[in-house]
Amino acid sequence: MMTMCWLKLYDTEHVMAGRWGYSHGYCGNTVKDLASKLQSLKRLKIRLDGIGVRRTFLGSIDCVHCMIFEMRTDPDSKWYSHKSNGAGVSYEVVVDLVESRALWTAGPEPASTHDITFFRGGKMEGSNRKKNEKKWDKSALYFQLPKGKRLIGDSGYEGEPETISTTKSEHDSQTKEFFARAKSRHETFNKRLKDFGVLSRHFRHGGGVRIKN
Repeated sequence: MMTMCWLKLYDTEHVMAGRWGYSHGYCGNTVKDLASKLQSLKRLKIRLDGIGVRRTFLGSIDCVHCMIFEMRTDPDSKWYSHKSNGAGVSYEVVVDLVESRALWTAGPEPASTHDITFFRGGKMEGSNRKKNEKKWDKSALYFQLPKGKRLIGDSGYEGEPETISTTKSEHDSQTKEFFARAKSRHETFNKRLKDFGVLSRHFRHGGGVRIKN
């Protein structure tokens, strides 16, 4: 209960001590221990495999920004988030089109990272895709998406027509409505993530971006 309350309200240790009647250290250690155990469930609960073979569209894809304090050891404009008008990090999320669950999460990356760059695992330099692919991060979703499967994304993913479908003017009304509903559902998912204070408020833990996950 203490850990779930912390995830929701994102209290500091001295506030938790007053709320629960335990010492600062006990509250902090308890929350850290249980939050780590919850995090360890990610590989069991958030996964791309096991999807029905008849499904072509697995889910919708989008990136969500979370606020952080300025990186004093790495001050750079790459951390700037246009969504919060301050420092932030970006997380890539895929939401299942059929079930109420996430299929994939990745990050964090600096908030200025373009959605399609995040998906690919690197920037596209020139027109030689194979040459670029050799430089991209092989753990990126671009390389992990099952063959023959597709995702639905916004206009930021227009450069990957083989794997991500975006709304086109030539689409019929039913297709446009289907894509719009999928993207709207994803925005609702993102909003519900931000219902937790640990994701909507300035994250204050970790000594670097790779620890802020």
